Amino acid sequence: MEKIKIEDICTYRFPSKLNYSPDGSKAVMVIAQASEDKKSYDRDLYLLEGDALKRLTYSKDTGNYTFETNDSLLFVGARTDKEKERSKKEGVSFIYRLPLNGGEAYPVYEIPIPVHSVKVMETDPKKLILEASMYIGCPKFHTLSKEERSSFIEALDKDRDYEDIRELRWWLNGAGMLNRERNALYIYDVETGTVTPVTEVTQDLGSYTVKGSSIIYSISNIDVQVSEKEEIWSYDVRTGNREKLVSDKYSVHALYAVDDTLFFAGSECRRYGLNENPKFFTYDPSQHTEKEICDPDICIGTTVLSDTKLGSYSFLRSYEGCLYFSTTVCYHDEIRRISRDGKMDTIYVSDDAIDDFDIRNGKILMISMKGQKLQEIYSVENGKEIQLTHMNEKALEDRYVAKPEHIVIDSEGYAIDGWILKPYGYDEKGTYPAILDIHGGPKCAYGEIFFHEMQLWASEGYFVFFANPYGGEGKGNEFAFMRDKYGTIDYRNLMEFTDKVLELYPQIDRNRLGVTGGSYGGYMTNWIVTQTDRFAAAATQRSISNWISMYGISDIGPSFTEDQNGGSFFTQEGLEKMWEHSPLKYVANVTTPLLFIHSDEDYRCPIAEGYQFYSAIIRNGGTARMFVFHGENHELSRGGKPLHRERRLKEITDWINRYCK
Repeated sequence: MEKIKIEDICTYRFPSKLNYSPDGSKAVMVIAQASEDKKSYDRDLYLLEGDALKRLTYSKDTGNYTFETNDSLLFVGARTDKEKERSKKEGVSFIYRLPLNGGEAYPVYEIPIPVHSVKVMETDPKKLILEASMYIGCPKFHTLSKEERSSFIEALDKDRDYEDIRELRWWLNGAGMLNRERNALYIYDVETGTVTPVTEVTQDLGSYTVKGSSIIYSISNIDVQVSEKEEIWSYDVRTGNREKLVSDKYSVHALYAVDDTLFFAGSECRRYGLNENPKFFTYDPSQHTEKEICDPDICIGTTVLSDTKLGSYSFLRSYEGCLYFSTTVCYHDEIRRISRDGKMDTIYVSDDAIDDFDIRNGKILMISMKGQKLQEIYSVENGKEIQLTHMNEKALEDRYVAKPEHIVIDSEGYAIDGWILKPYGYDEKGTYPAILDIHGGPKCAYGEIFFHEMQLWASEGYFVFFANPYGGEGKGNEFAFMRDKYGTIDYRNLMEFTDKVLELYPQIDRNRLGVTGGSYGGYMTNWIVTQTDRFAAAATQRSISNWISMYGISDIGPSFTEDQNGGSFFTQEGLEKMWEHSPLKYVANVTTPLLFIHSDEDYRCPIAEGYQFYSAIIRNGGTARMFVFHGENHELSRGGKPLHRERRLKEITDWINRYCK
């Protein structure tokens, strides 16, 4: 049996955007895989009929699509050199039609704005709903002539070396600077060729759904500062009338129309802050107000982590008059159903992760990770689960894949779930090093699914152990509420979990322990090395080291540090709280050799957070090294260039090997 290798990540296939056809007879998805040069990912459309998987496109760059009919798709694309050149110079987009019963994709609509996604209006198929960019400096770009559009784009390009920032919303991780564009909603009339904007230049689109002849959408208002809560609006495609349905008092997690009923999930963030789980509401048009129907204290969508997922997924669906959604409970996922009156039922319980799903004709179709398998497509009918695809099975064939051993400890009055992976060639009489891996979030969760980096380290001869400390997802708001608690109860949970692992496996050499984590896990790695010297090596990734300097620079928003630390940036008490929870305050205590992994386009936890901590350690005579990835962002370990993902793992593994092997 062979070991898991770093480069195996480039052999994995990543399905996403799974959708049934309108009649449920077939399904389509996007499948991505590392390109041959490992500098990007090839993405193409695939058709699933029964358990037969057929490739539909070969352009290697097809992503967003929608069903036009049961037998045809529409997608945004620029497939010829001329189309690519015009898209770049004129800001024009091309919509392609792809027949599913044979034949090549061909362009059908040319639209004078940069379109991201397209959807057909069910009640009027001659209308297309477009999610697209609206230029702040030219909100009527869609009305310009070809020559005028080219002139505007040329002028815009000349200013690319400058950023004229006038709002408290200037960048987004993975998207870059935002002060030139809004995310906007448009209607395209295929008969007249006209484009009509739905949202305004002072609004930024969140999500949308279609209810009869109306589009229901959420927006953030932007007037120097961005509204922290969203409004919900309705736009009647027939009349062009707009109406505000819900004022900006909720953080809107999702909205979805089920027949004639509008559901939305939102939180007021009053008791549990920005990470508060949403309540479910319906909107009553006769009373012009929302009605709370359910408060389940759970999240929407999976938060079970893996580094072998890539793409965007759907967490909400409608079927037979009810809203269906996926959620994480403890460390596994479920699909639940809510009726109009707020009754909630559990429809399907997975032992693992449900990344995407759709439902038609009483059958659930889903992208799922089962145990130590990679993503595959499964169907569930009458409670029976069937694996339909086997796209990733060869990737792990004859590889050593350690099975997680689940342990639960009682820490600070909470049941803390954790797991241990045994090393390759494990012998009870042997002695082994070990690595503690800490998840991000913190409102996320580890589960019993395949994690490439952990399996790699198990193959390298390490025990690997990981847990879901206080602050994580799956156990309700109270468990996840971290305000003014960073580095306290969560730290004690992890140290008590480490003690338990060492007790259960005396084969682990206490002098050869490593620790690593990213994002919140990077923060905790920084915190751990300031509080204890029990780890021989540490690798901190995309981390936070100073809550004060984090103020106003994360794309989460300027209130993020205040919300998480429970104090105002403009008071001495608030600043003291932020500093109290900052690893940088205690940097003089660090004796553990520390590797920093950071990306220079990380706008979630900007790179200065790594530079500060690294500089302080070096100035204090400690041992540290910093490895910077150019052109990558916060998603390096999950969505970075395959070549960079390989290098990241190599640097971390080599660093820990140096001190723990």
